[in-house]
Amino acid sequence: MKIKKRYIQYLSLVIGTVLFIGAFKYTGVQSLIRTLRIVNPSSFFIYLGISISIFFGFVLRWYIIIRCHGHRISLGKLFNYRVAGFAVSYLTPSARLGGEPVRTYFLVKNQVPIEKAISSVFIDKGLEFTANAVMTIMALLFFGFGLFASPGLRWVLLLIIAISLG
Repeated sequence: MKIKKRYIQYLSLVIGTVLFIGAFKYTGVQSLIRTLRIVNPSSFFIYLGISISIFFGFVLRWYIIIRCHGHRISLGKLFNYRVAGFAVSYLTPSARLGGEPVRTYFLVKNQVPIEKAISSVFIDKGLEFTANAVMTIMALLFFGFGLFASPGLRWVLLLIIAISLG
């Protein structure tokens, strides 16, 4: 069993390396160097911190869902599972779908019954899509109608957005 695991790890490393080199060949090294020259390091680290915080929030939400299903899996493992699912999503043609079977697989491998594993991923994805939809609608209302609305209505929209974020 250990040999199979090693084989999969090496195969993943080779595939990742090939994809990385392919990305460089596609975009060009000069393009990467130009991009790195215009990036302010402090802004990059602020962006990185915000991105990691948001991602950790996603993992924490999934952790709570799994706990409600009666299973305890460490945040570290769930973080790794979420990253694996995220990586697979980037390789699929759809924008935000594709990594869910990977996340389900890791939960099942971690002794979570398949029904609860699928349910937890489905609930997590449903909450994500719902939050995105609410924020999109609020942004459309705020920017679409807010520009032409009275100042009082703008405050109401801001209050609704704040409540949605909470």
